[in-house]
Parts: sequence; C-alpha cells; structure tokens
Amino acid sequence: MLIHRSPEAGAASPAALASAYQQAWSDHDSAALERLLFRPPDRGTVDRLGVDPACDPGPVRVRAVGESHLELSTADGTPCDRLPIAERDGRWYVNPWADPTR
Repeated sequence: MLIHRSPEAGAASPAALASAYQQAWSDHDSAALERLLFRPPDRGTVDRLGVDPACDPGPVRVRAVGESHLELSTADGTPCDRLPIAERDGRWYVNPWADPTR
C-alpha cells in the first residue's frame, strides 16, 4: 500500500519561506507557489507572483526581511519586488493581499 501525502502548506520560518519561494519560482512550479500562499488564490494571483518585469529575465534571489516581507532581487543584488508575508498557526505564507510596504 502506498500512502501519498501532499506537502505541508507554508513554511516553518520566514527564511524557509524565502528559500521555498525562490525554488518554486526558479522551477516555474505554480503548485508549489500555491502551497506558499496565505489563502487559496485565484489563478491570476499565482501567475503574477514573482514576475515583476524588473526581475525578468533571469534568476531571482529571495530573502526574508524580518517578519514583514520577502525581498526579490536580480542576480546582481538589485531589489526588484517585495511580497508581504504572514504567519498563521506556526506556518509562514506569502500574503499578496496585504500591503507590501508595512
């Protein structure tokens, strides 16, 4: 018997969220991006995440800035986007519905 379990939603910490987001974005893995969102998204939300024209084309670095947001930057370190994050029940999520400047 084979038991299949879906990966857990969110991430254990802001740093783990940044790492998981960077990997999902690099792999163009929309299912992985959906698991990192604060609440179930509409299709357009997932398609917009991490695709700011300033970040494309090329690899993107993602780092957590405290417990407020993820900062996306180009390979040379130039910031190109911010994504707010939120914690719920000990798991961290990207929260694109919040104000990214807080």
